[in-house]
Amino acid sequence: MKNTLLPLTLLISSAIFAGCYNADKKNIPNDTIVFKQFPKKISLEFNNAFPFKDGFVRQISLNKNFLFLINLKESSNYICTKYDLTSKKLLQSFIQRGTKKTEFIAPLSAGLLNDSTMWLHDVALAKIVLVDIPKNSNIIDTISYKYYKLNNLFFSTQLINDSTAIGAGAHHTEYKIQTINLKNKSETDGFGKFKNIPNDFPYNAWKHAHEGFLFLKPTADKAVLAYKLFSEFELLDLTTNTSKTIKGPSEIALKVKPITVQGKSYISTDNSTKRAYINGYCTNKFIYLLYTDKYEMQPKSDQGNKIYVFDWSGKPVAQLNFNNNISSFAVTENDEDIYAFDPDTEFVLTTKINL
Repeated sequence: MKNTLLPLTLLISSAIFAGCYNADKKNIPNDTIVFKQFPKKISLEFNNAFPFKDGFVRQISLNKNFLFLINLKESSNYICTKYDLTSKKLLQSFIQRGTKKTEFIAPLSAGLLNDSTMWLHDVALAKIVLVDIPKNSNIIDTISYKYYKLNNLFFSTQLINDSTAIGAGAHHTEYKIQTINLKNKSETDGFGKFKNIPNDFPYNAWKHAHEGFLFLKPTADKAVLAYKLFSEFELLDLTTNTSKTIKGPSEIALKVKPITVQGKSYISTDNSTKRAYINGYCTNKFIYLLYTDKYEMQPKSDQGNKIYVFDWSGKPVAQLNFNNNISSFAVTENDEDIYAFDPDTEFVLTTKINL
């Protein structure tokens, strides 16, 4: 799944001249917290909640009454499916797959802005669309959309409100994060630039190596940037425009090669490139990050069987271990239940947690 979801330039960079660069990150800065182990490890056993056939669920959004499953399976005609937690029934599927203005092919980022609006960011088509969630399956064709075309490509985004987003992974600027005014398309750089870059490693290639996924605290005052190729994430304070890095419990030696594609610097990966964070979910109390021990070219490297939990100060709370390989998950507001998707069984799973 993962390679087909990237913009064209990144697809090219991942496919040619695969090489190896072993980056040893030393001289830990003051704004970095390093830990070696979680205070507790908890074994979870998931139960089948309901089947979801012909699906690869990239993201699960959750409110008090419904689950919203973002399906990236190319054979599916619709991107999103709604599930009623009260009646325990799959309801309508909506948001069509395609390249038209209100259609999607690669929505790596999505979420609920409120109980009536869903937003999706298409990486390949460089757009964010807000969608009114249908209340009745008979009115799917009359759904209201709000469309924003982005000037630049971002790998991951989060919506702060109906006209403001934050984005990461853009190659047109050296800064880590951009705040995007969706109405006038203006951008404000924030959270500094990457430091401690290895010799002979172009800056944008180093930034590409730090590509990751953004997750937002429900109160929208803090966010997380979880790196794909490093066992670390940045905790972003959106009110003070400051951040700190949380590293651990293990350290990954980055094995990539900087390359140039169409005059721009990227990295290429190979069988020795290890993955790290692949998905996540945030509540007001905790940060939940899905972690994989697999390698970039290995099957199911976009799935994991452990979730790392942190509080919003960056303190490690627990490591959740389970036997299933899941691609996505969501946590209830009270931090008591997890819903997850298992691509092997094509079931949405559920379990209780006690942190």
